[in-house]
Amino acid sequence: MQETKVVLVTGGSRGIGRAIVLAMARQGARVAFTYASRADAAADTAAAAREAGAADVACFACDMAASGAVAALPQRVHERWGRLDVLVNNAGLTRDDPFALMPAAQWHEVLSVNLVNTIRLTEAALPLLERSQGAVVSVSSLAGRAGKEGQVPYSATKAGLVGMTRLIARACRGRGIRAAAVLPGFVNTDMIGALGARAMEPTLHGSVRPRAGEPEEVAEVCAFLAGQGANYLDGAVVPVDGGFRK
Repeated sequence: MQETKVVLVTGGSRGIGRAIVLAMARQGARVAFTYASRADAAADTAAAAREAGAADVACFACDMAASGAVAALPQRVHERWGRLDVLVNNAGLTRDDPFALMPAAQWHEVLSVNLVNTIRLTEAALPLLERSQGAVVSVSSLAGRAGKEGQVPYSATKAGLVGMTRLIARACRGRGIRAAAVLPGFVNTDMIGALGARAMEPTLHGSVRPRAGEPEEVAEVCAFLAGQGANYLDGAVVPVDGGFRK
């Protein structure tokens, strides 16, 4: 009898993370996700996941800047369901200021949440993923490939996730763990909405499909990469950017 898949999604209460939670729920998985502070949004996502078909749902309040709490997440999932099959590294934040004027504490926070603690979480999850022959899927960004003015720490961390993905795929190929990443372009989320249409225009103008994407379009790619059908995409970095070319 096949075990029900167990998935952990960071930053799962809103935006792309919420869409990933729901995509996994539609596959009948047991889904755990983290949220930073919006308990109401987390409760809404959990209810939607149950309605979508999740076998079970757990939501964990977690400060992704707190390394100890982040590293403990895989064990919390294991204590609840006895396994972990998929880790989706989605949580992230941005602080947009000219780099020369950005306080050190501000870019340290971006590095900590987006990259350093994501690496710590992934490292903590590897033993469980080895047992299940599972997968790590990381949500990077087009900014990690092309860079973006005013987002030096954010762009650097998203490029770091690409490097982490490729190295995990190589280092863990003998352990049965797969790794892949997606590079979303502009997607209709709260984070992108704060930028305004004018900031998005140059990027959208350079795309085959000159519009912002939807969270569900990114989530479906993540769900595929997490499945066994993506075995030959180990180490892949998949753009989900409307065909942007620079």
